[in-house]
Amino acid sequence: IAMACAAQHAISFHSSNTLAEQVTEELQAHVRRKYEALVLRPAITDPKVHRAFVKSLQSAHSLYLEALEDLNGSVATFVKREA
Repeated sequence: IAMACAAQHAISFHSSNTLAEQVTEELQAHVRRKYEALVLRPAITDPKVHRAFVKSLQSAHSLYLEALEDLNGSVATFVKREA
């Protein structure tokens, strides 16, 4: 990757960065993409973690809906009482 990046940027005249800076940036971007693919996207790398995440998200969503229903009931009671 470093060699391909160096070859690509060696012929580029559009950047004010040095070749070493350009290669460093490209390598950092490559490592970041690999990290995101492996760590931040568990559905691809670990289906068990993905299932746990989805279950947690569904549970949080259900609790959120319950809280909204409670709030709606409280507001309705308040409006009825104050009207």
